[in-house]
Amino acid sequence: MRSMIDQLRVIIASGPVGPEEITRIQDIVGKSLPKMRAVGLHEKHEGPGRYMLYKDQELGFVIMMMVWTQGQKTPIHDHGTWGVEGVLKNTIAVTTFTRCEQDPEEISQMILPEDSVTFVLPPDFDRHVVEQYAGDDAISIHVYGKELLSARCFVPGEGFQDLQLSAKLLSIEV
Repeated sequence: MRSMIDQLRVIIASGPVGPEEITRIQDIVGKSLPKMRAVGLHEKHEGPGRYMLYKDQELGFVIMMMVWTQGQKTPIHDHGTWGVEGVLKNTIAVTTFTRCEQDPEEISQMILPEDSVTFVLPPDFDRHVVEQYAGDDAISIHVYGKELLSARCFVPGEGFQDLQLSAKLLSIEV
């Protein structure tokens, strides 16, 4: 994971993250997933939840691991920052929605097996639902431009509301 962090730091330190940088970050994360599996990262968790793997004190980006149980999914939400999500174990589905504040509509759905990578990039590509799709527990790795302490989640009939997020710290060697 140290190599991935070093490569991410170079890209993120060079300035704002836009479409070109997202493509480079996706490539780095995608190439790192098999290495993470090889060292057993997908086995180092205490069950479903959000795990903080790394927080860059200088540049502010974070690397998270999400463990999804069968049938688990998020509400429609956004992030307010760029992000790259890669599938470490099994399969997840990502459904993207319009930016409408009161009645977001589904735009597309991607089924992502192991080693697949996708992204979020505000304002147009930042609203989605992530869910465990196939197999046993699914595990995904998320790199975000900042630590997500809250997210805007869609509540039918009420629009988007702030939801506080928490994460467990997972001690790993980077």
